[in-house]
Amino acid sequence: MARSLVTEPRILLLDEPLSALDANLVVRMQGVLTKLQKELGITFVYVTHRQSEAFAMSDRVAIMNEGKIEQIDSAKGIYRNPATGLSQSLLAQITY
Repeated sequence: MARSLVTEPRILLLDEPLSALDANLVVRMQGVLTKLQKELGITFVYVTHRQSEAFAMSDRVAIMNEGKIEQIDSAKGIYRNPATGLSQSLLAQITY
């Protein structure tokens, strides 16, 4: 991560950055990443298969199915108005 940030990017791709961490460390690292993103003012493209992580970390969420985007909205927007059956199914799986 440090190597990526030294170039001062405007966008940073984070592909499953917390997938190997235990639940307690995931919560702490979410806070660290959120603080870092705000302090640096960069966009994170955050890829995850954990629905709760996506909703906790994101301003906007894209739900994809077989490489196609099914819905893009704020986390609140998707929660209030899931556009597809997949969106509804993913919401049902979120644990906090």
